[in-house]
Amino acid sequence: MKEINPQHSRELFCWHAFHRKSCKSGFDNLVDSFVQVCGGLPLALQVMGGHVFGSDKAYWKLQLNVAKEARVQKDIKHKLKISYDALEEDEKQIFMDVACFFIGEDVNRAKSIWRASGWRAEHGLQTLKDTCLVEVETCLDQLDYPGWKCHYEPEFILRMHDHFRDLGREMADNETSHPRRLWRPEDRIDISEFEGIQDTHPDSVGKSFRCFTHDLIGADALDITYFLGSSKTSTSLQCLQLHSTQEEFSSIPEWIPLQNLHTLSLQGVLPTILWQRDDQVSLKLKELYCNFYPLTFPDLIMMCI
Repeated sequence: MKEINPQHSRELFCWHAFHRKSCKSGFDNLVDSFVQVCGGLPLALQVMGGHVFGSDKAYWKLQLNVAKEARVQKDIKHKLKISYDALEEDEKQIFMDVACFFIGEDVNRAKSIWRASGWRAEHGLQTLKDTCLVEVETCLDQLDYPGWKCHYEPEFILRMHDHFRDLGREMADNETSHPRRLWRPEDRIDISEFEGIQDTHPDSVGKSFRCFTHDLIGADALDITYFLGSSKTSTSLQCLQLHSTQEEFSSIPEWIPLQNLHTLSLQGVLPTILWQRDDQVSLKLKELYCNFYPLTFPDLIMMCI
C-alpha cells in the first residue's frame, strides 16, 4: 500500500479516533506516536484509530506499547492483528466467517447464520465496523420475478480489505477450539451426500466444520445456497436460500434435509413449497424470508389463501 504524508496521516487517524479532523485536547503526543508507528499506511491508521476510539489515555498508552512491539515486524499483518486480538470471542468468530464466506454476501443472511450459531450478531458486526475490520456497502438491487412488480430495494453487502481477508483466513486455518471452516474450492461438499456428512469429507472424521457454498440445479433454474455447521458438535444444514428463475419448482428437493433448518430465504419461490414434499418433517424455522422480506406467521397464511 502507498504511504501518505504525516499531515494526511494525522488527519486520517483523527477521523477514526475522534470522528473529527482535528485532535482532541490533551491527546496530541499520543496521536503523533500512533501516526509514527503506523508508518503512513492508510489501513493501519484507520484500524488503530478505530481501535482506540472512545477510550481513555491509559488504554491509548497500553495499545501504543503493543503497537510499538508489532512495529518490529515489517509485515502489515502484525500491525492489523492488534485489533483482532482485542476482539471478544464472538467477534473473532464473526470476523473469520466474513473473511472465509461472506465477502460480497448479504448482511441479513449472514446475521441470521450468526444468530443460529449462538453469537451476538448485531453487536459483533457493529464492533467490527467501528474498528474498520469490516465494511457494509449499500447497493440498490432490482427485484423482478414472475408475478411481482419490478422495483428496487437497498441491499447491504459485506466488504473486507484484502489484508483482513488474508488475516481472517489464516486465523481460521489455525483454529482448534471451534469447527473448521471449509472455505477453499477443494474443500467443497456435495450436499446430495448430506446424510452422514461427517464421513463424506476426507478430513472430517471426528470433527465438525462450517461450510458455505452454492449449487445450480436444473439448467440454472434453481440456485441453492446453503450453510453447514453451527457449533462444535453440529454439522446440520442451518441456512438455506432458494432462488428460482422459473416456475417449475413446486417443492424443495427431498435430498435437502430440513430437520434442523434455522433460516429459509426464498426468491422467486412461494412459501407453499414448504409443505409440498412427501417426507414432511417438523420444521424448526426461526427466520423466513420471501424475496428479501421477513415473513411472520400471519403473512404466510395470507399468501397461501
